[in-house]
Amino acid sequence: MHRSLRGRGSAPWLVVVVASLPAGTVAAGVIEPIAQERRVDSFVIVPQCGGDAADGAAAKGFGPFEGAAEARLECETAGAVALAAQTSRIDPEALVASGHSTSRAEAVEQRVIHAIAGSDFDVVFAIDEACEYRIVGRITAAAGGDPLVLAGAAVRLTRSDGHEIVDRAVEPNGGERQSREIDEHGVLEPGEYSLRVFAGTVIDNEVPPGREADAAYEIALRLGDPCAADLDDDGEVGFGDLPAEGDCPADLNRDGTVGFADLLALLAAWGPC
Repeated sequence: MHRSLRGRGSAPWLVVVVASLPAGTVAAGVIEPIAQERRVDSFVIVPQCGGDAADGAAAKGFGPFEGAAEARLECETAGAVALAAQTSRIDPEALVASGHSTSRAEAVEQRVIHAIAGSDFDVVFAIDEACEYRIVGRITAAAGGDPLVLAGAAVRLTRSDGHEIVDRAVEPNGGERQSREIDEHGVLEPGEYSLRVFAGTVIDNEVPPGREADAAYEIALRLGDPCAADLDDDGEVGFGDLPAEGDCPADLNRDGTVGFADLLALLAAWGPC
């Protein structure tokens, strides 16, 4: 799968995460992972220190991933560090990811220093039935007022035909820190989709003055109506939503009866919507 600090094609920085409702809470599709690239990378070049350093880690298969990368090079007159991390999971009911990226550089003698880091969550998956979805979370990024010090984070959900369903980004290059809350919802038809989350930072400029950039993401995509258990429509799942026998809206798993399985589903969703 293609990977770059700018995302696929001309896309901006990308970030995305997916969280789940308990299985059976609502009639929802099952996520079937097809391909994935979840990785963290870091790279620095410090001419004053006479070299470069690189580090990286990638998920092997579809199991849980906790990865960190640190490239650091320091000497008496200069230094740079690039850091990236990611925690992510691919489940039948959900995709979940959080990560961050940081680049820093300092020097006494003025020279161009490079410090690049990225945390990339990129998963292609299929669902076999139409279902509601919701993507929630936050992306943030900060960089100095220099066009060669970059930071960005974004979320993208794309259909297999290239249609962009969700595309949200922050890219505060040359400005102050940007933070964006993500709350998107709709219906996914059966088919294949790509979910990508990305945070990246780049320093490619003369130092001094010292340079720093950072970016991060925490995002969740839920399949099914995330508030299906809020039966009394008060904005949270609580005692007022405890299912009563024969009360059809309380049939959360849609098996034609209200019973113990529906109570378990409601308890698993307990709390604010």
